[in-house]
Amino acid sequence: MKLSVITICLNDIHGLKKTVTSVIGQSFKDFEYIVIDGGSKDGSVDFLEKQGSKVARFVSEKDSGIYNAMNKGIALAKGEYCLFLNSGDFLVNDDVLMSVFLQNKSEDILYGNMIIESENGSRRHGKMPKELSFVHMIGDTLWHPVSFIRKSLFDKYGMYDESLKMVSDYDFF
Repeated sequence: MKLSVITICLNDIHGLKKTVTSVIGQSFKDFEYIVIDGGSKDGSVDFLEKQGSKVARFVSEKDSGIYNAMNKGIALAKGEYCLFLNSGDFLVNDDVLMSVFLQNKSEDILYGNMIIESENGSRRHGKMPKELSFVHMIGDTLWHPVSFIRKSLFDKYGMYDESLKMVSDYDFF
């Protein structure tokens, strides 16, 4: 399997619906979809149960934070790459995954640009550099919704540090 798409959520039914819809509508099919829910009470669990086999694995239980939930997803993942699309994140069209995996990739991390949507619905384009540099990583990071991370990197370097509440993905990169 080429890809594991992992979504974490907690009481964000509207964001979750947006994310799930963008994932299950993809033309690329060589992926599994994993959802880790922190024990939502807003209808998210019912919505996920209705998705049936479109969601390969689904867990709803209390966790100790974002990175604990992401690590649970990594532990369940069977894909060569992991993509983290948290509740509210979305793939901009139905061919995003196809365009990324049209050819076999050998890179450990694939990344791209992102549409950033504000709470008022306005959108702007977030651009990543064509080549990453040390200077870029000092002042910025890779955005997880557009970073395809080879799962073996988590085996080699460890998963997200759960003691870092806001920057564990930055620390990992």
